[in-house]
Amino acid sequence: MKKLILSLSVLLLWMAHTTPCAGQLHNSVIVIIRHAEKPADGDGLAPAGEARANAYVDYFKNFTLDSKPIHFDYLFAAKDSHESKRPKLTIKPLSKALGLDVNTDFKEQDYASLADELRSGPYSNKNILVCWHHGKIPELLASLGADPQKLLPPKGKWPEDVFGWFVRLEYDQSGNLNVKVQDEDLMPGDAANPPPQVKASPLSKPRVVKKPLLPVAGGSVREVHECRCSPLPAASTHRRRQRRLELQLCLSQLSRR
Repeated sequence: MKKLILSLSVLLLWMAHTTPCAGQLHNSVIVIIRHAEKPADGDGLAPAGEARANAYVDYFKNFTLDSKPIHFDYLFAAKDSHESKRPKLTIKPLSKALGLDVNTDFKEQDYASLADELRSGPYSNKNILVCWHHGKIPELLASLGADPQKLLPPKGKWPEDVFGWFVRLEYDQSGNLNVKVQDEDLMPGDAANPPPQVKASPLSKPRVVKKPLLPVAGGSVREVHECRCSPLPAASTHRRRQRRLELQLCLSQLSRR
């Protein structure tokens, strides 16, 4: 068993140096918006929210980032609940105009599952628009590799009274992320709540070690628990050192089973 673990250690350490991280987006843009204005009561949109939803048709059909046209391939909205149908209603006019269905498979609190879907599905080289509830947007951002504490100071929260911001997440060909909060400047009053002036900076995506199968007595197999590794600094020497330590910890835990 010790020889098997040693052999596996060598294999995994080699993979850490040579294998690119699976489950990353590449050459993709994700734009996240909050649902439009809500009424005092009910699960729909206020008149101002309906106006914003209709204005989104031309806004996102002609959307650009740094003067580059962005044509959306997928639309996501938080699943309807008894309290709110606002995310889907917010992009329903846009959905009709673009001829795209709105994916509402994920509940508001299922932001981590949505992030997993975006990383594992056919979304590389695609542009995605996500409409969510403001209370969970920071957690969704964190699940996608961003830092809400830096993007939404001082407490990493989306303000209760702000409906006119969007967050742009741009993944390059290597899976690195550049993220920024911007003002839509779409409706009257949007300019009164400018987003925080935070310099956009590239971030490393979390790396995931796949679950290898280990032979055990009797010829059966057993899965090694998945190890999620934190984002790593850019320096290659530091990256290799931290990857070795993380893999050694996983193997140490396995050897005690």
